Amino acid sequence: MAALTHSVPQTESQTVFSAQILLEP
Repeated sequence: MAALTHSVPQTESQTVFSAQILLEP
């Protein structure tokens, strides 16, 4: 997940991070 958050901007990473937790707790 670290690579994913690093690939996208800080704002996008926050959304992706939250989505990942919701989809895969």
